[in-house]
Amino acid sequence: MASGLEREASHAPTAAAPNVDFLLPKQTRGTNGPNYDELSQHPADSLKRYARDYWFQATLVRAAERQGLRAVEDAKHALALDEKDETLSIIVPPLLACGRYSDAANLMASHHGPGTHGKYDPVLLTLSRTLIAAHDGKWNDVARLSSKLASLGHQYSSAKPKFAKVMIDSALWLGLSSAFVLRKADTPDTNDATNQAISRWRKLVETPEATRSRRRWDLPLPTHELTSPVLPALLYVMSEAAPKNAETWLDSRLPVLTDRRDTDLMLRARAEAARWRGDAKAEKLWNQRASQLEEFLATPRGRVLATLAGL
Repeated sequence: MASGLEREASHAPTAAAPNVDFLLPKQTRGTNGPNYDELSQHPADSLKRYARDYWFQATLVRAAERQGLRAVEDAKHALALDEKDETLSIIVPPLLACGRYSDAANLMASHHGPGTHGKYDPVLLTLSRTLIAAHDGKWNDVARLSSKLASLGHQYSSAKPKFAKVMIDSALWLGLSSAFVLRKADTPDTNDATNQAISRWRKLVETPEATRSRRRWDLPLPTHELTSPVLPALLYVMSEAAPKNAETWLDSRLPVLTDRRDTDLMLRARAEAARWRGDAKAEKLWNQRASQLEEFLATPRGRVLATLAGL
């Protein structure tokens, strides 16, 4: 559909006909439903906007299904029709969840420029930059960007409290990850539940192993974070509580996720956390498992079997 709209736009009129309400054509219910003008009457700008919206939605759907390569291609189409930061800021985080760090970084480098900023653009773009910096091992940048992310998130505390909390929590966990990597002692000082959880995990990590090996089993797992953008940081912090046997420790502590999308998300996050630890073998293993699952579920047979299995 999106490709067809782009073809129509190439020879569509540049200006709208008078007194025409240009809405995206769709099937209507009943005989008294609204009538839509033919595509041939729509101006080129409208058709390009419709095509962009289709590519935009396709990107999000592909990313949700963990079809990273196709999501990247769809994102390129959407951004070619609209380079606004609002479009970029929403497209990039799902690509990162698919493990497409290099592709996401290239899209940001190619398309982030002067544009009309949307409501959440600075926040989501900063989150994406922080995750990409962590992937690239630029931990001083992670420390700086996570602090900026927290400040930006607080600006939405009144208008969008849930959105603000996700961003602030992400900043806190990413900030602690950078502190561990850089061996710094400073952490954000707040009194909310997330910071209390962070404080408990930090104290555990800083405890001598003889004591830590017993106490780490008593520390509750912050399960509300398991599907958030900060999952790799959470897993990295947890792994620091058992640095000599991180993978076995994570296997024993993480719940079994039954939702297929959460399973995909966890596999990629395990790979990313291993990368942050410098464990190339574990990183390769988890990425291979994620890719195999994605390839299997990309086939009709795989989707049917997944449905039968309750995934």
